[in-house]
Amino acid sequence: MEAASLQRLIEATSESLSLPGDRSTEFGFDGPVFRLVLQAVGTLYDLANNEKEPVLDQLAGLAEGTDLEEKLTERLEMLTQLLAPREEIELTERRTFVARSMLPVLDRIQMTIELRLATEEVGDDLKWVPVITGRFGFDEPIQAGTAVTFQLTATGLSSLQKVLKDIEGQFDQVAEEHGNELL
Repeated sequence: MEAASLQRLIEATSESLSLPGDRSTEFGFDGPVFRLVLQAVGTLYDLANNEKEPVLDQLAGLAEGTDLEEKLTERLEMLTQLLAPREEIELTERRTFVARSMLPVLDRIQMTIELRLATEEVGDDLKWVPVITGRFGFDEPIQAGTAVTFQLTATGLSSLQKVLKDIEGQFDQVAEEHGNELL
């Protein structure tokens, strides 16, 4: 990874070592490789902050005498900064652990609109009914899998929007009332 990309990665991961896959091009990787890089950075971060022997010393030992030795030496200061303990990351990890500990967490949402042919003929024209189909994915299995597929009508969408707006208001109220007590 080039020095400029590494610096952007340090900045982008100031609060969390998780980033959306669509940001991969910012760092010169395709999606799967980017996820692997972030996973490796997360593992190194955990090791660097929980092990007695410094991880970068271990990496330097592994790279010694190889083509990677010079690149690692050039980027050692930035890698040290990337792997240094950061309070924001610790808070995010703690928040995530508490939020995920009770129930499966919704972590993927896909929605599309299907046009379905009406079963009854209305004159000579074909008539269509728009239906929203969705898929909610979860971080752990629920019943038979890790996702639920469903459909919504326009009325169902309106109800969902109202519920989300209401809960957003409740969330804002909790944040206002308990702001300094929230993690």
